[in-house]
Amino acid sequence: MATSTSPAADLPEGTDAARASLEALRAWARHNTQLPRLRADLVALAWNTGNRNIRELARVTNVSRDTIYADLRRHGIDAADQTTRRATTTPRHQPLTPAAVAGLGDLVQARVSSAMLTGDPQAAARIVWLAGIILDRVETLLATPAGTETDLTSLSPVYSRADQLQELIDRGTSLIEAARRELASELTNAQTAARTAEEQLNTLGGELEPVIDDATLHLTLPNENIRGPVTVELTRRDGRLIDVRGDSALVDGQLDRHAHLAIHHAFATIARALRPALTESAYLPAQ
Repeated sequence: MATSTSPAADLPEGTDAARASLEALRAWARHNTQLPRLRADLVALAWNTGNRNIRELARVTNVSRDTIYADLRRHGIDAADQTTRRATTTPRHQPLTPAAVAGLGDLVQARVSSAMLTGDPQAAARIVWLAGIILDRVETLLATPAGTETDLTSLSPVYSRADQLQELIDRGTSLIEAARRELASELTNAQTAARTAEEQLNTLGGELEPVIDDATLHLTLPNENIRGPVTVELTRRDGRLIDVRGDSALVDGQLDRHAHLAIHHAFATIARALRPALTESAYLPAQ
């Protein structure tokens, strides 16, 4: 499925802004009708986790005690019965359903839509906007039966779960990128290098997971005039950003803080992914 993973591609502009504002109102209306049911669900959850003081539940919820009693009755709980009050209960596991997250994505986007009406939104606004898109896609995923095939021929295109999961990965990556850029903007080069070095030590000594110190990459470049791959060596240096060297004049320049953080996190991802290829002896001292 071809989808746009750029946050800017989802920003409301012009007539899209007008449409987005109506969607925001629809999201509010949809959520508003769900609030009583959601409140009852949360009141029952509070009761089943041991919160049996009706007055306190009413105070926290900002409703009357009669409303709390009614909410509990919706879940088959007779709070006026002393035996019920003394009984030990355990919250029941309920699989996530489309109804549980219905409209949450739209509501999240509605709350930040005004902050997105600019060519350069705040990092926090961009992150929340992307989170809203992700919640919306999760709702669609939950409502899609397993085995659904991609069908783009209908008036309402249907995407397979595989397509939807791939888009979730792409959207999540965009969200991480936005947060990573904000982190890079708030650190100096030395702080960035020290932060990632400390993460490495914690991973190796605390989490007992391997870390990647150096890497050699063979890059195939999008230039038909360049024959064969270009070799790039990435090396960690104490107190410095990752060093980049290559066997070609095409490799020229140093990483910035955002690129350093991105490669550091990519190294961590690769190291974790390699776990199935390593024996237990790689993790535990020989007995």
